Amino acid sequence: LLILISITAFRLFILNFSPLELSVDEAQYWDWSNDLQFGYFSKPPLIAWLISFSTYIFDNSEFAIRFFSPIIHLLISLVLWNTCFKIYGNNSGKFAALIWITLPLTGLGSFVISTDTPLLFFWSLSLLALINIIERQNYFWCITLGILLALGFLTKYAMLYFIILLL
Repeated sequence: LLILISITAFRLFILNFSPLELSVDEAQYWDWSNDLQFGYFSKPPLIAWLISFSTYIFDNSEFAIRFFSPIIHLLISLVLWNTCFKIYGNNSGKFAALIWITLPLTGLGSFVISTDTPLLFFWSLSLLALINIIERQNYFWCITLGILLALGFLTKYAMLYFIILLL
């Protein structure tokens, strides 16, 4: 856990001093965040909501716009830790979290804000909820899965693939 938090803190530190300017997509998401709606031309609204919240806290800067990206990757690694722990035991959970947080694509994804990052978060949470449904067979986890799928749809419409794979 200390390694995961340290890597995330280091990424936030680097992100704060990064000279990288916004990409076209990031600038579009930032523009959307200045006029919050329940959907945009090609994407659901959650990315704009996240950016609006972070820019409200940290003001308008590249750091503020990208702030949630490394945080969400940390949360994904913790969810993967819990998921693998439930299936294979504690050591596999630790390794899964370490592998996720150190993947080159995760490192790159921590320095840009995209709709894929929150999608992966809700996808991994949905997988954890599904495992709990199989283990415990109660309605709480069914309702939780439904809520997580709905939140996933607010990030990217590709959440539909989870339902297709589930069927």
